[in-house]
Amino acid sequence: MRANNGTARAGCPWAARRSATQRTQASGLAGYDFHWVLDRARTMLFVALAAPTTGWVGLGIGEAGGMRGADIMVGAVEDTTGVGSAGDYHATENGAPIKDGCQDWTLHHAEQSGGHTLVIASRNFTTMD
Repeated sequence: MRANNGTARAGCPWAARRSATQRTQASGLAGYDFHWVLDRARTMLFVALAAPTTGWVGLGIGEAGGMRGADIMVGAVEDTTGVGSAGDYHATENGAPIKDGCQDWTLHHAEQSGGHTLVIASRNFTTMD
């Protein structure tokens, strides 16, 4: 198993056992899991994405649904080094997302194991996007 930033997990509600509103939702696709926590005390959104893939996973948050206007997080684990990242993007159309000038997502944990990728990241409720 390759993992990185494991010590930073203490900053996320799952590790800290903070009182927060937690919602869990499976994506409806076999092997895909999406969990999220709204930590109102810290005005933060925490997400955990797990998928039967290697390389990267993504999440889009939008008012209208679909890609147009969505705020997108792409979490990745580099295959050879195991180094993880969480990038902040947006979409103006149904196409490749555009990297934001301001990176608002914080990576807490990323790993690949047995053909699966797990990324845990957070961001403030309000960003300047």
